[in-house]
Amino acid sequence: MSSSDTYHYAVSQLSWLFGSWEAIEAEVSYPTMDTLKYGELLEFQPAYLQPLIQYKSETWHPLKKQNLHIEVGFLKVDPDTQTVALLGAHNFGMTEVSEGVVKEHTLTLESKSVCRTSFTKLASVVKLVRTLSLVNEELHSLMLMETVNQPLQKHLECRYKRKLS
Repeated sequence: MSSSDTYHYAVSQLSWLFGSWEAIEAEVSYPTMDTLKYGELLEFQPAYLQPLIQYKSETWHPLKKQNLHIEVGFLKVDPDTQTVALLGAHNFGMTEVSEGVVKEHTLTLESKSVCRTSFTKLASVVKLVRTLSLVNEELHSLMLMETVNQPLQKHLECRYKRKLS
């Protein structure tokens, strides 16, 4: 894929994310829930000639195979900078705008805005901090979360391998 004909030059600094990633090891934990291993497919696709990358995450229970969480959105790159924004929507009724920077093969994002539907039963999320990094051909993901009831702490951790087409 060449940036000159298929995607905007600004997203080339995130080209290491492009494609589909399958969880090797994934765990969700938080003081208000039982720790759980889960499966996940994470996809990043550059938008044609725009400084955007579409992303989608689908997680499922490893034994029951039922969907747990779905998240869709965009990574928007500020051209000629290392600044990246995540615009995300979650299936349980939450949206987020997070911003951060990409340095080499690490993307770090911190929420600037978190909104939820009035009828979401989960405790309100106050802050999210995400890190995605490429280490020895594996994608590593870490998410920290703060709610109105809990301080900022680890919520999700996952290692992925690139899924071959």
